Amino acid sequence: MFEHIHEESRLDVLGKIHSLLNDDGILLFSGPNCFSLLYGAGYVKERIMNFLSGNDGMNWHYHIPYYVYIKNLEESGFFIQEWKTDGTLPVLFNAIKKIFGRATGKIVSGDRFISKILRGMGANFYCIAQKRGN
Repeated sequence: MFEHIHEESRLDVLGKIHSLLNDDGILLFSGPNCFSLLYGAGYVKERIMNFLSGNDGMNWHYHIPYYVYIKNLEESGFFIQEWKTDGTLPVLFNAIKKIFGRATGKIVSGDRFISKILRGMGANFYCIAQKRGN
């Protein structure tokens, strides 16, 4: 849900979480990966449309890159222990599974293989962040 928190409030939310955790507390969270093939393409499209229309704002929430998470977490007293993304393909919706039928398993297996080569391009990530001692 972090990507749904207004940009100006994120440090406050992380600070509150930090204050509620024990000294050795762990923060686990996941979200959409802005560098994925799915969301990255949308990001590029929106940047082009904004440039052409003279609009500076980004109006959707998938654009929190990894370095912003690092910065926000560090400023709030955390460090990232682990950051992983899933495969390279967008999530296979039920309708797509019906169309591809039995081939869906092969598509997913292929995606797992490709994701080992194209690390970090998955549509989603998960993060394990450790609270820093005082």
